[in-house]
Amino acid sequence: HFELLTQIVDPAKIEVMVDKVLAANPKQLEQYHGGKTKLQGFFAGQ
Repeated sequence: HFELLTQIVDPAKIEVMVDKVLAANPKQLEQYHGGKTKLQGFFAGQ
């Protein structure tokens, strides 16, 4: 099944989404802060 994709440009909406992704993935966030910068791709995929 295919979902329709839309581009979100409202900074407030983007910030809310980023906060949700970071909150849902605390272990990965801790690893990222520890220097595992390759996790940027993981977070972008969320």
